[in-house]
Amino acid sequence: MTSALNQQTQDLTGRTELNPIWETAISSLLGLTLLSCSSPPAIGQIITPQTGHPMTSTSKLMDKTPVFRDQPRSLTSETVRTVENPRETRLRLDRSVPEFPDSSIAGGDHHPSAVTGSTVNEDLSHRPSEDPQSGDRHFSTDIFQEPGQQHQTSEPLNSQPIHKKVDQDVQFLDTQVFSTENGGDRHQSPDFTPENYPENYPENYLLENPLGQITSVSQLSDIKPTDWAFQALQSLVERYNCISGYPDLTYRGNRALTRYEFVSALNACWEQIEPIIQENIQESIQESIQENIQENIQENIQENIQENQNIQQAQADLLTLQQLQQNFAKELAIFNDKIENLNTQTTKLEEQQFSTTTKLFGQAIFGLQGRTANEADFFPVDDQKDTEDPGSEINFLNNMQLTLLTQLNSRSLILAGMQMGNGSTGPRLSNDTRLGYEGNTERQIILSDLNYRQLIGNRLAVIVGPTGVNMANVFRGVNEVESAGSGPISALAQRNPIVNIGNGRGGVGFDWQVTSRMSVQGVYSASTPDDVSSGGLFGGTDGQTSLGLQLTLTPINPVNVALSYVNAYSPLGVLGTGSGDDQLTIDSPIKTNGFGATVSWQMTPNLTLGSWGGYTNSGIPGRDGEVETTNWMVFLNWENLFGRDNLAGIYVGQPPKIVHSDLPMGKNIPDLLAGGEGEAGGQPGTTTHLELFYRWQVSDQLSLTPGVLMIFEPGHAPASDPITVGVLRTTFNF
Repeated sequence: MTSALNQQTQDLTGRTELNPIWETAISSLLGLTLLSCSSPPAIGQIITPQTGHPMTSTSKLMDKTPVFRDQPRSLTSETVRTVENPRETRLRLDRSVPEFPDSSIAGGDHHPSAVTGSTVNEDLSHRPSEDPQSGDRHFSTDIFQEPGQQHQTSEPLNSQPIHKKVDQDVQFLDTQVFSTENGGDRHQSPDFTPENYPENYPENYLLENPLGQITSVSQLSDIKPTDWAFQALQSLVERYNCISGYPDLTYRGNRALTRYEFVSALNACWEQIEPIIQENIQESIQESIQENIQENIQENIQENIQENQNIQQAQADLLTLQQLQQNFAKELAIFNDKIENLNTQTTKLEEQQFSTTTKLFGQAIFGLQGRTANEADFFPVDDQKDTEDPGSEINFLNNMQLTLLTQLNSRSLILAGMQMGNGSTGPRLSNDTRLGYEGNTERQIILSDLNYRQLIGNRLAVIVGPTGVNMANVFRGVNEVESAGSGPISALAQRNPIVNIGNGRGGVGFDWQVTSRMSVQGVYSASTPDDVSSGGLFGGTDGQTSLGLQLTLTPINPVNVALSYVNAYSPLGVLGTGSGDDQLTIDSPIKTNGFGATVSWQMTPNLTLGSWGGYTNSGIPGRDGEVETTNWMVFLNWENLFGRDNLAGIYVGQPPKIVHSDLPMGKNIPDLLAGGEGEAGGQPGTTTHLELFYRWQVSDQLSLTPGVLMIFEPGHAPASDPITVGVLRTTFNF
């Protein structure tokens, strides 16, 4: 019934919330069906939203409307819970619904909705369904069907007049009643025969002697204020005037209620309640309309006032602006003339500019450096110091580069570069102290870059040119701070020495982005591509050549890996790395296979840990024997330390070292340096390189980098003194 009233109100107002008067009426009506019970409920208590009066209930009705207060588990397996919202009138079951002792209900036929101990999930007739309009849940109404009918989907109870619906389904009340009497056994409702009527009223007594309408519960002589249902009965009588007593002014609350009596009382109360509901709905609608009208009027008034104020302010500002224009008319005229002159000059510069497609970049490096006085075991290497370092004085050097980048179109460009340098760290006894920014041209301008670059498709780029095409320029550097002007200060710490093999200048190369995490670079380069007499692009008696491939991987986002391979030929017997053991033999050409691996791990956005290692295997073409070298480095870069774009670095490693050489007699460098005849063997010691530097980015164009190098066992000679090198590098970019 609650579901029906709720649906009817929703149709009228579009709301699902019950009016307080409506809630009280419904609760009282529920009480009307329960007044025939002689004792309060034992299994659960039904609490009315307004009055809170306890009432007993039949099992079927419990499946429809009641809200249960928590009670100890009684004679059935049903568990009742407290619903959080006291206005919510849906039943919440824990695990199962009560069982009935007999399979027949309402006349003996099996009812399809009868629950026989099955759980809520198994008995679909008691499963709550959801209203697609309001979202409210309600239980199936199949308990109102005639015996033997097939289970049907629930429909709103107000689909037909309430009194007709009740008349049609009056059999619903002929169900079982839960009680605490006799140990909680279930029993059938009494048969309503004349013998069972109190005081043996005739069967047609009520039809011939209708109940008299009362206006106060005090008119009923057998109702006492101490009766447990007194307040519920008083509410129905005094609020809705819909309770009738017997002609002798008794209510006879202990007498069993027939279905006909229930229908009659229900219809009488409904006729009283319905006008009240309609009246409340109309009042709510009127109040809502009035509130909306008042709010709209107030909003329109405020908007109009604000618009008028804005208009007045704008008019005042306009008058002020006009007055200022008059007062500063002379100054404004001068200012307009200056703007015109600037526009004219800008147009002239655009017409006379060097190029619309070429941009100029430049870098100037100035270095102040010096190293400690030291004595080396130079020659022969026999564990005896024999030679003082001739270049330990503080000196100054510079290196300047200009680069022109011409953009031919969106997919091709030409790169041209010029270099001029003066000064170096020489003379020196080994190349272990060589710095990365050295480039002594004796103040002569040389061509450092001239190459053409073309993008083919979206993943392949090619480069070709007479200079600036080598592994150092084509291979992707895993160490992102690699730079002679802004990165590490030594030549060794710039990159894996394997990448410098061949001392290449010009040639052809490519860069192929295979996938988003893998790329391949390749390059063929010659050291003297412009000198045809020395072999040109294909080398010769004086020119070196190299062919290199590199696989670059990003297996996971913080990690980058580069795997390099180079095949090189040198007619001079050198690797061409410019660091460590670069000379492998004398008076013989040499062919080299080199392998390198570099990895970097960005541990945090500013902190990167990396390492590299290299190995070469070289031999004289047509002769037996080989010479092997190794090198390694571990580095830590700390970006943005103590300020934006600053950089601190720590590098520890070993320059290339001959670890084994068994070339023909007279061709092995370690034994020759020891004063021998060139027998097989390796270097007697191991050079260790330690480098620390800090780049201070003064501005976008200027940086200062102090640093220190410490070389232990320089030249792989154990007896040589350690060397400490101090550096202050200044770099301008424009």
